[in-house]
Amino acid sequence: MSTNYKDRLIRIDDIPQGHTTILKQGSKPFMPLIFVLVIGIVMLLLPNVRIIGIAVVVISGYVLFGAKNRPLFEITDKYIVIYIHGNERECNIIYLDEIINWEFMPGKTTLDAIGLVLNDGSEHSFATVTPNNTVKTMRQLMKDREIIQKKKR
Repeated sequence: MSTNYKDRLIRIDDIPQGHTTILKQGSKPFMPLIFVLVIGIVMLLLPNVRIIGIAVVVISGYVLFGAKNRPLFEITDKYIVIYIHGNERECNIIYLDEIINWEFMPGKTTLDAIGLVLNDGSEHSFATVTPNNTVKTMRQLMKDREIIQKKKR
């Protein structure tokens, strides 16, 4: 997938306003992190796994409270905003009417992604940490444009 978004690059301050935000996603999946933290706290109470519980609490606590939650993307009723890692002033914008089709691409060693094919022939993708929510939102907006991968046997 291409990541050449130069023609879609805008300043974050110039994002069109007045549209309904349907899904906004950051780099931290809060619910799974809280679940792991609770499991770590429970492990602290059990004598056989107390050491592992300490490690789980420390690591999940650091990720939950210490690491920065950077925005990944935002889906509205008219466009998708894709934030650029390391660039806090600019982002990419893709209007929904430019998308010919899209597909869910499971990540094996990286994050899952949504691949987009646009009407100018270009292909783009964006990462997601909660693919179920993202796919559900994309299906609500563009169900007829989804490419469904055939299952491997």
